[in-house]
Amino acid sequence: MNRFDDNENNELKLLISEMINNPNNYDLLNDCVRVALAIEISAEAFSETISLMAGGFMTEEILNNLGITFWQQNQFDYVIPLLQKSLDINPSYTDALFNLGYVLNQVGENQLAMDYLQKINPPTPEAVELIGKIRQLTQPSFFAEYEVEVTQAPGIQFPLYVRMNTSDPAVFRQIFERKDYAFGLPITPKLIIDGGANVGYGSVFFANMYPAAQVIAIEPEKSNFEVLSYNVAPYKQIKTVQSGLWHTDTYLKVMDVGLDKWGAMVEEVETAGPETIQAVTIGSLLKNSDFDEIDILKLDIEGAEREVFSLGYEEWLDKVNVLIIELHDVMKRGCSKAFFKAVSQYDFATFARGENLVLVKETLLYK
Repeated sequence: MNRFDDNENNELKLLISEMINNPNNYDLLNDCVRVALAIEISAEAFSETISLMAGGFMTEEILNNLGITFWQQNQFDYVIPLLQKSLDINPSYTDALFNLGYVLNQVGENQLAMDYLQKINPPTPEAVELIGKIRQLTQPSFFAEYEVEVTQAPGIQFPLYVRMNTSDPAVFRQIFERKDYAFGLPITPKLIIDGGANVGYGSVFFANMYPAAQVIAIEPEKSNFEVLSYNVAPYKQIKTVQSGLWHTDTYLKVMDVGLDKWGAMVEEVETAGPETIQAVTIGSLLKNSDFDEIDILKLDIEGAEREVFSLGYEEWLDKVNVLIIELHDVMKRGCSKAFFKAVSQYDFATFARGENLVLVKETLLYK
């Protein structure tokens, strides 16, 4: 049925008029639902009529409340269209985002539910709890191989996966308890590159500390990358790349050198194969971004820093504002030599933070 005209169903029009001033009135909502069902008005026509009569005043709230009222009365044909219409009017409306996520979860559309719930900013406790429940229902494949805990880190919006029988707990402690990356910066970062992102804890930390920044997370090891993908999924500003950093475009092979999941090294190979990955350079990452400089470059790349700082660094190193790096001479000879030779050509102030060296462009510190 199309939108009713001026001579049709004065009762429904009156109810809508009253609801504009009382969008949370339980009796009005139920009466409106009852009459709408009686005249068999479609969800689309119903929402259009409400929008016209409300004239934009409280419209998203009315549509949201009606959608939930239809849900409570098991009239499912109306629920999702009304909630979606509410979000068409106000895409950041928290109540509609949560209610649509809840409804989609109830009908088995868990990925769609997550998409809406993860748009709630800042996340509400109810949204975080529901996201956790959905994640448990849709357990990733690594749950079968590892003992996994879903853990809430202090100050972090969403829970994180931790493989308890791997190096994950140690990395978790470094980042969220020791706070190795928590130090004041003289800039508000716009682009952050997390080289050697492991399972994503560093990327998640940066995304929470600098929510306006875009984060590029690069990780070569397959199982780490799978966990990384799940850990960063709620953060739309994090882009993941399964690759290894190198000084040129080539092919790399991941090597297990007996250092658990935080010690995966890569080596260059001549041709592509089933066990190889495409290398990526820092210069190409910057070139393909929407930015002219890298505000934070974090590197924990298990010896590949020797190659990264041996060739091609002239293309990008002077465009880095803050560099955080862990050197791995115990894994590969010449890492520190290559690194210090490269950075000595530029004006950086240097200090230590945990296992990392932090280099800050001097022009940012001494103005």
